[in-house]
Amino acid sequence: MNTKKNENIKIIALGGVGAIGKNMYVTEVDGDIFVVDAGLMFPDYTGLR
Repeated sequence: MNTKKNENIKIIALGGVGAIGKNMYVTEVDGDIFVVDAGLMFPDYTGLR
């Protein structure tokens, strides 16, 4: 089993910190980049009638 003991991890907020529905982050682990879109918007209730 191969395991890494020294990983370099960076987490960068692209926007929406503290705002509902607009959260996006970039995570870099040892040179590999992952983009995480964690935003969730709520439906407009006027359109549901």
